[in-house]
Amino acid sequence: MTKMTFKKETQAAPKTTIQTLFLSTIISVIISLTIATGAVYLYDQQYAQKVVAIDLKGFLQQQKDDYLAGKITEEDVDRRMDELEAFVDHIPKHHPVILGDVVVRNIEVLKP
Repeated sequence: MTKMTFKKETQAAPKTTIQTLFLSTIISVIISLTIATGAVYLYDQQYAQKVVAIDLKGFLQQQKDDYLAGKITEEDVDRRMDELEAFVDHIPKHHPVILGDVVVRNIEVLKP
């Protein structure tokens, strides 16, 4: 009978496992931050409520002054009112609109 001897192999598994774990963690953090940043950006651009104001009183006063001064005709007033309606219709649905007269600060006031 022959005697078999087994050699113990030295393994570098613990070091390789730690490096692999560290690399996996770094990749996971980068992917998570990228996805989170993209989700917040998408939410802010598409879904978050952003209040805007329209200076309707100023617009109407300007139309009245121009009409009374003879700078525009009644057809021009009607056309500008249609343009105002189109302007308001193009404001995104997630932007509630208020009148510019009630704005004190920190709200964007749109001029038609």
